[in-house]
Amino acid sequence: MFLKMPKEVFELLIKTANQQGKSSQVYIVEKIIEALKTDTKTEQF
Repeated sequence: MFLKMPKEVFELLIKTANQQGKSSQVYIVEKIIEALKTDTKTEQF
């Protein structure tokens, strides 16, 4: 999942997380979990 994610998207997530004052890793994990829930084709987890 991480490898498939474009670098720009990853950086944008980090930037957004920093703006919200959240831990970047926690925010990114939350976003990935959200994406996995909405993307039924992803069966990596």
